[in-house]
Amino acid sequence: MKGPPRRMAEEADGPVQIWGGHAVEAALSNPARLIHKLWATDNAAARLAKPISERRLVAERVLPKDLDRKLGNDTVHQGVLIEADPLPEIDTATLAEQAAAGGPIVVLDQVTDPHNVGAI
Repeated sequence: MKGPPRRMAEEADGPVQIWGGHAVEAALSNPARLIHKLWATDNAAARLAKPISERRLVAERVLPKDLDRKLGNDTVHQGVLIEADPLPEIDTATLAEQAAAGGPIVVLDQVTDPHNVGAI
């Protein structure tokens, strides 16, 4: 899972930034996710052309160094970044209902490397 969401503002209900090809593609594919802004390199925009067009979004074209400035030089953004509203939190009762219906539940504690989450 590249690019876990992070808060852009101090307020709890503020927008989040999501970056990385798979994370952004998942966010674009989720109709519950309200996306405010999309920045993409030419290559990333081409890779994500279908979900971008399905959402009727227009990517602001940027260079990788522009995203480096926004996110930090050590961030693996893969040429794409979105600003979106966070999804609502799911309560434990809803999770239990989904598990009873056959959905998996994975509980993680103290994961510090997002690549480990992606491996799971």
